Amino acid sequence: MEKPPVELPQPPQERDDVKVSAHRCPYCRDDVPAAESVVCQDCLTRHHPACWDEAAKCSSCGATARLASERPPLTDARVGELLRNHGYTEAEVAAYLARQRVGLAPCAIGDCVHPGSWTFGPGAARLCEAHARSQHRQATWALGVMAVVVGLVAVGILIGGSLTHEPEMIPVGAVFTAFAIAMGFFARWWQRKGVRPRKTLAP
Repeated sequence: MEKPPVELPQPPQERDDVKVSAHRCPYCRDDVPAAESVVCQDCLTRHHPACWDEAAKCSSCGATARLASERPPLTDARVGELLRNHGYTEAEVAAYLARQRVGLAPCAIGDCVHPGSWTFGPGAARLCEAHARSQHRQATWALGVMAVVVGLVAVGILIGGSLTHEPEMIPVGAVFTAFAIAMGFFARWWQRKGVRPRKTLAP
């Protein structure tokens, strides 16, 4: 007597609503590409970088150390590309890279983007060449005006003392006169040899 044929089991039907992934983030339960993942140092579980940062630890074993990821070197070309992608102009990118090469902060005046490669006075803020020269001229003019004002005060004291016959005013006027002359010489020295803008680093 012949046995009836054995029916083989049918393979399972493929379902579109089921996703199979070798790497699934234990924090958000979503797929994580290997190239964009953060790996736990203890259990080697892959996470999304944002998921790891939010939990501040491995969501599988609780470890807080993760494997260091290999990153490309941060070159000028890479920095320029990132800045351009964020809407910065070519001039702004060039100015930023120039500052980074010489290790300088930007000019301290307003929104100037030029490197602060000049200093105005000892310990002063770094300025670009144009602003440093402008500040130096303003300081020189201020010293000159102060010398003239002190000189006029000295003349007034001397004249007032002679008209009112007060001899004790003459030494005071002489002191003011000497101070005005000294301030004038100092203004001249400041302009020519003093604390004028001096270049510290090549732009």
